[in-house]
Amino acid sequence: DRDLFTFKMSNSRAICKAIFVDDMAGGFAKLTANSYIDDFDTIAARGEAYLTYEALQVKMLSSYARKAYIVTNVGGELATCKVKVVNTSVLQSEVGEAIMKTAEPDIDMAIMWNYVHDKDEIWASARTTRDSIDLSKIVPTIIGAIKGGGHPRAAGFTIKGDQVSKVIKQDASK
Repeated sequence: DRDLFTFKMSNSRAICKAIFVDDMAGGFAKLTANSYIDDFDTIAARGEAYLTYEALQVKMLSSYARKAYIVTNVGGELATCKVKVVNTSVLQSEVGEAIMKTAEPDIDMAIMWNYVHDKDEIWASARTTRDSIDLSKIVPTIIGAIKGGGHPRAAGFTIKGDQVSKVIKQDASK
């Protein structure tokens, strides 16, 4: 439910957020040892508090997104995809979802990226809400990207080095 960002189960978003945050803070083993995981009302309430704070962060981060474009090569045919892009190493799925909710109709996807210094790579995460876009097919064809793949609405790719502009081109129209 969380992995594909469907959130169809009752309180799924809040419960998943509480498990994630509490696990980071004290370890999942501690949660299960205290039978905390069995009290879904309590965990959902904690998750809702975390989500309130997270929503403020997502709003701020997504406000920094700017128009750009990427070029793909499918069977020798070059195509341009319009994107909104932002540099963030946190909440990438959530930021991508927020960007796509308010994106202009011609925007194909949101791309969140961050530079990983010890690997000398840029890790990028793409999200879309467009039914006509299948990121699992598009991302592996991005010119200049390596190691691309994922799901139809969520995928990732890597850019070797520290120059995001090798792959993500600035949109002059902003």
